[in-house]
Amino acid sequence: MRKFLLLFLFLIILVAAGCQKINKELAFVGEGDIWSAQLIVDQNEGDEAYYIHLAYKGDNLDEVEPFFYNLTSQSGVVDYTDQNAELNEKGIFENNLLGENSPSTKEEDEFEIEIRWNGKSEIFNLK
Repeated sequence: MRKFLLLFLFLIILVAAGCQKINKELAFVGEGDIWSAQLIVDQNEGDEAYYIHLAYKGDNLDEVEPFFYNLTSQSGVVDYTDQNAELNEKGIFENNLLGENSPSTKEEDEFEIEIRWNGKSEIFNLK
């Protein structure tokens, strides 16, 4: 009886450990001459959500009107565009991207971002 009880408790612990969801946060950063970007991928309870932070490094913040950016992953899973993004008074743009899916992003993945503003553009990678 004692062996049965120990075996039963072991199986319950094993099953409970296998059912735990992994929470993981991945950060991808990159910068160009005028912009820097950070993408946070939050993998939580079987879902994946995206958060982007863009910073304007130029001198003429007042000249940056609503701008365009496109973020794509090399795997093709992420492809997000905002055609009317606006900076705050500190030259920062932050947004929770609208898409969520099952976790597929890996630490070794890379993203490319294109930013267009005032007839200028910059493209760089986030790693």
